[in-house]
Amino acid sequence: MNKDIINKIQERLEIGKKSYSDELDINDGRDWLQESVEELLDGCVYLSAFALKIQERINFENKSNKNKKNI
Repeated sequence: MNKDIINKIQERLEIGKKSYSDELDINDGRDWLQESVEELLDGCVYLSAFALKIQERINFENKSNKNKKNI
């Protein structure tokens, strides 16, 4: 399991390296705390959207099952 986590981190670093043609430069002037907060907030938005999709599917399936029982 830990190896899977490490692999995911390595994959992200490789994507960054390909996107920016370099390794991460900790001295590039960015506010790393602010960057992290923004990324975490984006992640919250994405997870919330995913949760809403799951809830819609559950509601649809419950409604479909209820209608089948009434037939």
